[in-house]
Amino acid sequence: MFVLQSTNTPGTNNALPRVGPVVISEIMYHPPDINAPITPLTSSSSCTTSPTNVPLYCTFTNESGYGLAAVTNTWHLHNAVEYVFPTNVTLGPDGRLLVTSIDPVANPGQLAAFRTLYKVADQCSDLRSLERQAQHAGETIELLYPDKPDVTSSNVTVPYVLVEQIDYQPGAPWPAGADGTGNSLQRWSDTAFWR
Repeated sequence: MFVLQSTNTPGTNNALPRVGPVVISEIMYHPPDINAPITPLTSSSSCTTSPTNVPLYCTFTNESGYGLAAVTNTWHLHNAVEYVFPTNVTLGPDGRLLVTSIDPVANPGQLAAFRTLYKVADQCSDLRSLERQAQHAGETIELLYPDKPDVTSSNVTVPYVLVEQIDYQPGAPWPAGADGTGNSLQRWSDTAFWR
């Protein structure tokens, strides 16, 4: 698969892969006990690498025949987990958010206990629960954003662009400590390409 590049380089060598403006910084795919009341089955922490706000929805609102409907097309987590970000969510500079299987509305106590156990900062925003949770055997997680809509007289097509793809496994070369111990897979650097 050919990933997005940091700059366009027609006629010469490819640039380095583009990283961000939002990255997946942490994945907990197998907590120690899936019945533990304070541990989600899956959590995926994302953060911005941008010095400015990053809207997690389509910003092409000037398209004739579409306009402000663009903002209803939001970023997605796909494959191992399924999550569609709500409208009007913006990550600030160096912002962080947590997507988890804990429903923060139905289970605020469970979320508070999770925050305490894993020392999740208060400024880390929590989002709704996942539609599909990652499996212990290893899968692929993708982060996608909506690009400029293609508007015709009879149809609107919103292309989605792959921001990041992570193919994790419960064994080497991935750290074995993330498989059932309560540890998570963590990105070494939020500005480096995760491969």
